[in-house]
Amino acid sequence: MIESYIIIGLCLLIVLSYFYNLIGRYLRIPSVLLLLGTGVLCKWLAVYYGFNIEIPTSVISIFGAVGLIIIVLEGALDIKFDKSKLRLLGSAFLVCIFLVACATIGIASLIVYLLGSSWHNALLYGIALSVISSAIVIPTVESMVERTKEFMLYESVISDIIGILLFNIIAYNETNVSAGQYFNLSWQMVLMVIVSIIFSLLMVWLLAKIKTKVRFYLIIALMILIYESGNLLHLSSLLLIMCFGLVLNNINLLDKYLLNSKSPLLERTGKRIEKTLQDAYTSIEGFKPMVLETSFVIRTFFFFMFGYSINLNGILQPQTLIFSGYILAIMYVLRFINLKFFTRSHVFPEILIYPRGLTTILLYYSIPQANRITVLNDNMFFTIVIMTNVLMMIGVIFSKKGELKIEEQVFL
Repeated sequence: MIESYIIIGLCLLIVLSYFYNLIGRYLRIPSVLLLLGTGVLCKWLAVYYGFNIEIPTSVISIFGAVGLIIIVLEGALDIKFDKSKLRLLGSAFLVCIFLVACATIGIASLIVYLLGSSWHNALLYGIALSVISSAIVIPTVESMVERTKEFMLYESVISDIIGILLFNIIAYNETNVSAGQYFNLSWQMVLMVIVSIIFSLLMVWLLAKIKTKVRFYLIIALMILIYESGNLLHLSSLLLIMCFGLVLNNINLLDKYLLNSKSPLLERTGKRIEKTLQDAYTSIEGFKPMVLETSFVIRTFFFFMFGYSINLNGILQPQTLIFSGYILAIMYVLRFINLKFFTRSHVFPEILIYPRGLTTILLYYSIPQANRITVLNDNMFFTIVIMTNVLMMIGVIFSKKGELKIEEQVFL
C-alpha cells in the first residue's frame, strides 16, 4: 500500500512542477522557489501528522550531481556559437574569476574573524557560498534578451567550474597549499578544454553511428561516467559537459569550416564526414527534447527534496539570520562593484540575479567532517540559498520583459 502512495506522490509532484513552470512564466516567479516551498510544506505536514520520513543526504547529493550535469548540458544546447561571442565568453570568465575569488576571500575572512576558524576550513565554506547556481540561473533567464541569457549562462557555468576546481584543491590538500597549485588551475582548464573537445567529437560520432532506437541514455550514461570519474581525480569535469553541449549544438561549424577546407586529405574523406554530420543532425533533433525532459524531472525531485530537508525552526534562529546577513552583505557588495565598475549594465535589477543553489549545497555536503564548523550548519546554508532566490525573484518580477541586458564588458 505504501508503494502506491509513493508512486502517486511522485506523479503528483511532476504534475505540480509542470504547472509551476506555467505559473512562473506568467508571474515571473522562479519555479524552483515553488518547488522548495512545496517541499517545506510537505515536511511540515509530515511532522504535524506524525510521519517520521527522512530523506538521506546521500540521496539528495546523487540527484544534485546528476541534475547539475543535465542542467548544464541543457543550457549549453541552447547556445549557438560564433566568433562574435568570444568576447562575451572571455568577459564572463573574467567576471567569474573576480566574483568567486573576492567572495571566497571576503566570506573566509569573516569566518576567521568572527569564529576563529582556520583559514583552510574557512576557505572551503567561502568557496561553497561563492558559486552562482547554474541550475537556477539557466531556467530563470529563458525569457531574457539573447545576449543577457548567454552571458548569465556562461557566468553561472564557469562559476560552477572554477568553484569546484578551487574546492577540490583546498579540500584534498590539508596543508601547504602553494601558489603553484592555484596557478595550475589555468593549465588544467586548458587541458580539460582540449580533452572535452575530443570527447565531444567522439560522442557526436557515436551519436551518428548508433542506429538502435535506444541510444540517447547511453550517451547520458557515458557523460555521467566520465564526469564522476573526473571528480574522483579532482578534475573540472563540468567543463567537459559544457563543451559537449556547445559542440553538439554548433556542429554546423564543422560542416562550414572543416568540409570547405582545401586539404587533400579532407577532400578524400569529405563525403564520409558529411554523411556522419548529417546522421548527427538527425540524432540531435531527438536528443535535445530528451535532455530537456530529463532536466525537468531531475530538477523537480532535487529541489523538492532539498525543501523537504529544510528545518524552518533552525533557519529562524537569530544567530543564523545575523551570520547569514553578514555573508549576504559581502556577496551583494561585490556584485554591486562588478556591475558598477566592470560591466556596462544597470545595477538594478541585475544585482539581484545572483542565486545560490545546487552547486553550493553539493559542495557543502562534500566538506570533510574533520573540517566542519559547527556554527555554519545546514540552517545557515539553507537560509542563504532561500534568501538569494527570493531576492532573484524580486529582481525578475520588477524587471520588464527584455529589460535585463548586459552590455559589452570593459574587461576586454
